[in-house]
Amino acid sequence: VRASRFEGLDWLLHGDDVPLITGAQASLLCRKDALFHYGSHMIVVGEVIGGQAQPFTSPLLYVDRTFARHLAFEETREA
Repeated sequence: VRASRFEGLDWLLHGDDVPLITGAQASLLCRKDALFHYGSHMIVVGEVIGGQAQPFTSPLLYVDRTFARHLAFEETREA
């Protein structure tokens, strides 16, 4: 893992070599399942073997060529 890639971010290593950004809205841990060449690209298909998500996030979305925010479920529930 090139630490310079995550300079300025709070991150940690999961296992031996998987960097996780602390406080990310979600993280998925995957095992490489398949590789496909497509033109000048390499497509990697992963099998999800673990993950985590932060509660009460408000993710940034891109819909109909514009950015938007979605309120977390807990923020929209009436008391």
